[in-house]
Amino acid sequence: MEVLKSQINKDLYNNEFSKKLIESEKHFNNLYKACGNKFLKNCGSYLIDGSSYSYYIDHYPKQKLLFDLIKKRKKNINILEIGTYMGHSLMIMLIANNYLSATCIDIDDTFSKPAIDYLKKSFPKSNIEFIKGNSLDILKVLKKKYDLFLIDGTHRNTQVTREFSYCINNLLNSKTVDFVLDDILHAEPLKNNIFSTFNIIEKNLPNVPGGNILFQIDFPKNFLSFYIKKNKFNLLNLKWYLKKKIVKLIKFKKL
Repeated sequence: MEVLKSQINKDLYNNEFSKKLIESEKHFNNLYKACGNKFLKNCGSYLIDGSSYSYYIDHYPKQKLLFDLIKKRKKNINILEIGTYMGHSLMIMLIANNYLSATCIDIDDTFSKPAIDYLKKSFPKSNIEFIKGNSLDILKVLKKKYDLFLIDGTHRNTQVTREFSYCINNLLNSKTVDFVLDDILHAEPLKNNIFSTFNIIEKNLPNVPGGNILFQIDFPKNFLSFYIKKNKFNLLNLKWYLKKKIVKLIKFKKL
């Protein structure tokens, strides 16, 4: 994290998050060791860009946003993370609040399992559960309720839309919850449909490669109102899906 250390006296970086992250450099390095000193080439995370296992400062805005969000929420927050990889986003959340509870889902446990095992040992006051499998299968059967959803798995609009829908249908701990969607440039239609349907009371879009968005939704407390909102949301997504299929069909016929 030498690049961050060199910038620490600048106003942008001279804050609690930077200091905490630098203090936690050992965890960043130990996660790499836990994963067999390997990472997926060209697969980035909250802390690396995928070209090498070195700290990526261009992601700093979304790193700090995630840290600040966890810091200002309740101590016993319950988090659902879809897409864990090497545990970098979870590490950021843990250095903000080492009492948090998290359920982490990943379809591949090559990196995620050893990363989670390391973080569980390093932050013993936390309560972390790892589930290997397809998020769409797991979300159907989860029984827990959550205060924050971090969706960072398969970066396709259709997939992320289905994940978001499962979350709001079955897994809300209250009617006011936080969402973080990473690499949002792959899911612009979903973002637009969420913002045009639900009451967004807090929103941040950091300027980072691939895009990222953090927002809080205040869902209707009345069952019927919530039902109407969800149906509107589903219809908007269906409209986008059908339009996409029609465009593909027209292009195919022109060949």
